[in-house]
Amino acid sequence: MKKRISSIILLTTGVILLSLPAYALQLLSENFTGTTIYNGLTVNLTSANPTNYNLDKWIDFPDSLRWGLNTTDPYGSGDIAQHLVQTSDSTNLLFYAFVNPLSGASLLNLNFDYILTEGRGRVVVAGLNYGVNSLDPFAPWFLPGDSNDGDLLIDQSLSITANTLTSFSISQTIANIGNYDVLAMGFIMGGTTGNRFIDNINLNAPVPEPSTFLLLGCGLAGLGFYARKRKKA
Repeated sequence: MKKRISSIILLTTGVILLSLPAYALQLLSENFTGTTIYNGLTVNLTSANPTNYNLDKWIDFPDSLRWGLNTTDPYGSGDIAQHLVQTSDSTNLLFYAFVNPLSGASLLNLNFDYILTEGRGRVVVAGLNYGVNSLDPFAPWFLPGDSNDGDLLIDQSLSITANTLTSFSISQTIANIGNYDVLAMGFIMGGTTGNRFIDNINLNAPVPEPSTFLLLGCGLAGLGFYARKRKKA
């Protein structure tokens, strides 16, 4: 009887877990309308001064001559981030770092609009930890040989597009994403001619509704009470 009750509990738990509803925890949403792009800043998680972390800011590496806001935005409403045409084929990073609110394994969903008529482009999401990682304005960013930049969780090349906004979307499972203190999202672009724009960024993670954990706990507690009652009987 004891084994039978245990099997019922395990089966019921599995059914409940499989039926847990999920909602998208918003990690980053940006359409660049009225956004400030900072320059000359680094994200230094090894610093003893938290103000040097420079989290929750869009940062242009290495200076304001690389990325800027196109306030006329001919491709939609509001402003749009533009990688500026360079006299040499420099590759420059626009990124945003924030405290990681996730724990355990998780699925990251990322979508945004972009234009890349010439040059090169990549999108990355990296995991960083306090006392270990820092981002600095020196290449290579998020490439082998620059271990200070953290661990790459998403790393995707961007294809050449026409001169209209093109949608990019990816869903990727990240094991043990909760091990990272900070997540950093970056756009890496370069080119001497053409247009390169980024807009309408949405980074989210599906997670169970908080209320379902409470319901699950109550259900399991009830099953445990039932098991003990049957044992005494």
